[in-house]
Amino acid sequence: MAYRKKTLRRMQPVTRRYARVLNDLDGVLRRLKNLTEDIARLELDSRALLNATRQDPKHANLDEFMEDYFNKKEDNDEL
Repeated sequence: MAYRKKTLRRMQPVTRRYARVLNDLDGVLRRLKNLTEDIARLELDSRALLNATRQDPKHANLDEFMEDYFNKKEDNDEL
């Protein structure tokens, strides 16, 4: 739980610094938790991309694979 400014002002200097560090850590932890889903999604996508390039030797070149992938996606979107 974050400390309010009013509460921080009443604290002794060392305690105040410690409380500010705790507030910063809470914020960092919250941001890292929010990134967890994005990282999991990226990991799955990278594994799928790796498997797709291994299975189809035509797409050994990643640039060509991505170009084909996005062209197919755009064609499906137009339908």
